[in-house]
Amino acid sequence: MLDEKLWELKKFPRPLAVRLKHLILSHHGQYEFGSPKRLKFLEAFALNLIDDLDPKINGLGRFMEKDRQEGVWTDFNRLFERYFLKGEILPVEEKSDEENIKDVKQGSLFSPDA
Repeated sequence: MLDEKLWELKKFPRPLAVRLKHLILSHHGQYEFGSPKRLKFLEAFALNLIDDLDPKINGLGRFMEKDRQEGVWTDFNRLFERYFLKGEILPVEEKSDEENIKDVKQGSLFSPDA
């Protein structure tokens, strides 16, 4: 299909056409993910990263929208193996002891578990 469209564009540069085809064929990045070609140039790597990032961000957004956990942290996300901050963090001295205990269990932005 791409060749047909490019053929209609008589003056489309051949080197750019080759790169465009490679972008389409390699955007999954790895053979294991269904890509018939491995990434061979900078823009192909960039497209692959964007292609991988898009569903992760969308999935995380849906996860956070559906989260019903009270407090500033989400419930544990198994895919990303962590809790996510969904609200404003209050200074420790402004929170009750019960909230502090809950946050300790869930981690904080600077703990190794977060």
